[in-house]
Amino acid sequence: MKHVSIIIVNWNKKDQLELCLSSLKKTKYDNFSVVVVDNGSKDGSANMVKQRFPMMDLIEEKENFGFSKGTNIGIKYAITKYNPDFILLLNNDIEIREGKWLNILVEITNKDGVGIASCKLLNPDGTIQYAGSILTVFGWRQYTSDIFTEDTPMDMVIGACFLIKREVIETIGLLDEGFTPYFWEETDYCARARKAGYKIIYTPRTTVIHYGSVSLGDLLKKSESYDYVRFYVSQKNRIRYQLLNFPLYKIIVASLHQKYFPFVHIFLEKKDKSKRYALNNLVFTKHTRRRLQYFFKAYLINIKNIKEIMYKRSHRIEKIWE
Repeated sequence: MKHVSIIIVNWNKKDQLELCLSSLKKTKYDNFSVVVVDNGSKDGSANMVKQRFPMMDLIEEKENFGFSKGTNIGIKYAITKYNPDFILLLNNDIEIREGKWLNILVEITNKDGVGIASCKLLNPDGTIQYAGSILTVFGWRQYTSDIFTEDTPMDMVIGACFLIKREVIETIGLLDEGFTPYFWEETDYCARARKAGYKIIYTPRTTVIHYGSVSLGDLLKKSESYDYVRFYVSQKNRIRYQLLNFPLYKIIVASLHQKYFPFVHIFLEKKDKSKRYALNNLVFTKHTRRRLQYFFKAYLINIKNIKEIMYKRSHRIEKIWE
């Protein structure tokens, strides 16, 4: 049976991590290891893993390296220790409820030509959260209904539960750490894998529960943190993804597209956050100056890194990423 190394990156979410690790006991696949990369948590996450799950590997970092770098640390550790046939990236906010979930993902990814696979993600109440994605220069269109009833090739699959064939890593390398701290890294990885000739498969045949961005939840409750995530992190990595993968004219068109161009939201925000954007639900924000600073910083850092981005753009399917 092929060996699977499961990599879980955690930051200050002890309770959610404990649920995730406990739920892995339901897994019926007989040959897997678990590597937890703790990104400098201050909530006792690392001690919890040591005490409750001593059979799992724990890497304790002193600082928060973000998702891409934390994941890469875990992948390199797993390859050195376990020499796995597959690497599974699993969010700390995933709960396993089906025993054969990993068996199905391995079965799919083990096929010739397949490089990456993922499954249906459900909300805790059992409704569909994610059922495949297609990509454009604007970003991804995420399906949230049972439109696909069998294993289906996709442009990308979400990184919350993301099985990678070892051959893919040997061909195109690790995640691009330029997407630190989070967002767009799995989107870019799927683009690189597809360019190298690998299929990305979504399967509705098995499911996992995804609680959804728990590590970001507390941050987004604060206005400054919300602005940082939306107007800096998200924009910075969206621009980087576009520069790495699309011609300039498409990037310009995408930047001018109303849905993906957040400039108006620098000045306006919703009066009632629970309602949709509408003219009668918009007010001038008090945070315009801060949002402008984040917005332009997102562009400036990509300009600063343009030489590195262009080099990687011209070496999309080469293993230059470590």
